[in-house]
Amino acid sequence: SMGCYQQGYKTGYIKWICLEFDCKAKKSPDLYRLYDEAVSPITKLLDSLRIHYLTEFSGRRGIHIWVVFDHIIKKSLGYRILTEIIKCSHLVFSEDDSECSLDKFPSTDSSKGNTVGKQVKFPLSTHRAGGMAYFFTGAFDFRTDLGTDGFFADQFRILSQYQENNVKDVMTAFNLSDDYRKEYAYKFKR
Repeated sequence: SMGCYQQGYKTGYIKWICLEFDCKAKKSPDLYRLYDEAVSPITKLLDSLRIHYLTEFSGRRGIHIWVVFDHIIKKSLGYRILTEIIKCSHLVFSEDDSECSLDKFPSTDSSKGNTVGKQVKFPLSTHRAGGMAYFFTGAFDFRTDLGTDGFFADQFRILSQYQENNVKDVMTAFNLSDDYRKEYAYKFKR
């Protein structure tokens, strides 16, 4: 598998946020429970607020929720949005849960001392200790057609239909203050 970093090199700018839910049990992860208790409350909230997202089975024991923006934004703003998503979803899942874990991207609101942020497995890659990752819509279910033409056509359809989120609309959905203008990145300097 390949990893990707969220943060622009030595900048405080990002273009997406991600929640990575994992079952701690490596041998027999209960992905259906993970979906019901952790992923579903988030996706229901995002659906109700008309925030676009992608759900992805990681290929092994986890499910990722990706929210991509149509512009590059400050990491601090992305962290605020991520925090609001978790808070407003009334997530029953606890980070102290003995069976599940949550990694947040970004994990902090600051880029100080952090060159590129944390690494997450690149979407649609194959896990070295697991199987092929894939996007899905609706409730989670294992796919049995991995690698077929139909599988790749379905993945292409999901990605083609995805619409990036306007950060102003997302801020409005969470009733966050209008100070996004100070944090919104109109230009990205390499």
